[in-house]
Amino acid sequence: MHFTKGKKILFAGITLGALFAGVWSSVTGDITAVNAGEQVTPIVQETATEAPLPTVAGYQNVAGIPVTAGAISVNDTLNINEMAFVKNTATSVTLSWVCDSVADMTYFIYRYNEETMGYDYIADSKETTYVCKGLEPAKKYCFTVCAFDSANMLQGECAYPVEAFTRPGKVKNFAFVNNKKDKIKIAWDAVPNADGYIIYHAKGSDAFEEAGKTTETTFLDEGLFSGKNYRYKVRAYVFYEDNLGTASDTAKMTTLPATPTITVKGGDAKARISWNAVTGATGYHLYWHDGKKYQHLATLEGKNSTKYLHTGLENGVYSQYKVEAYRVLYETEYKSGTSDMKKAVVSKQATVTSPKLFKTKKSFLKSSAYLLCKEFKKTVDYSKSFVIPGVSGTDVDGFYSKDMCPQGITFAKSYL
Repeated sequence: MHFTKGKKILFAGITLGALFAGVWSSVTGDITAVNAGEQVTPIVQETATEAPLPTVAGYQNVAGIPVTAGAISVNDTLNINEMAFVKNTATSVTLSWVCDSVADMTYFIYRYNEETMGYDYIADSKETTYVCKGLEPAKKYCFTVCAFDSANMLQGECAYPVEAFTRPGKVKNFAFVNNKKDKIKIAWDAVPNADGYIIYHAKGSDAFEEAGKTTETTFLDEGLFSGKNYRYKVRAYVFYEDNLGTASDTAKMTTLPATPTITVKGGDAKARISWNAVTGATGYHLYWHDGKKYQHLATLEGKNSTKYLHTGLENGVYSQYKVEAYRVLYETEYKSGTSDMKKAVVSKQATVTSPKLFKTKKSFLKSSAYLLCKEFKKTVDYSKSFVIPGVSGTDVDGFYSKDMCPQGITFAKSYL
């Protein structure tokens, strides 16, 4: 068997490698292949290479913007610096920038087109500010600018793109859903693309303050004062809470007045009904049970109209009553809850003549005569007092009264 020099070298190399590996059968196969004159492809060692840099995509890629026709070159001395988004409305954004060159420049403004994924030329300007109008509310836009020196036919590189966004639209159809004595619920139409809403309220003529935030189109304002007017307005926001749209029209609503507490005193064919004055009340509706059902007895106008004398009743029966406060806003009446029912027996009143002796000053100061008779309480001198016959209660205009001066005594102010 004859070998070429090249084959011998190859054989020797393979044999040596096989001996180290201890695999003789593979060597035999290699020898056979060489003897047959087969070509052996040399092994090419791969060299390590760095990973390619990521390609700029989307609105950041300005490479596709063509050079202005007639421009000699893209010149790096005409760079745009400090490009910024400085102002916005629901349909416009204002851009500003600074150019390195002091030459008389024309600036080309481009806006990113999401459909074509490239920049469209939209305008040129001699100023370093531009207001882009006719935009959609509550939407983001991307812009870039390049400078063009028409005298020398040089164009600068495009600025790094800036994101700008419009404000959301105005809140519309703002309305009230319902109200209670300490809460008011409001609602409005959704603003397209809004992220949320900020609600403002003001009690009476006070300044507006934030009442809360929501992502819904309703809001329940709680913890309010009863019988008070509140003004409201709502603004939508998008992207950021300070990117607010125009406020809704201001609207006013009232909380309901509080529920009165009623008392009833029966007399001779009559009843005296009274209740506490309620904050913010325009007046009160009084109801009387006629033995079968409640019926409206009287309307008393004014916050302090808190007493009513019901006459012409039948003695020996109960007479029962309820009262509610009401408040008027924009000719609409808003009523409180109805008070608890109170009743009293209507009957002829008798005079009680059995005397009562208060043996100590302490017991006297706790007596009805002292506590309920204001003028007597103000002027009496216990050390100068003495026991006289009298009455503990009597009929005063058809009602039993303990708030009375003993018969035969006339108050003389401080001379008593």
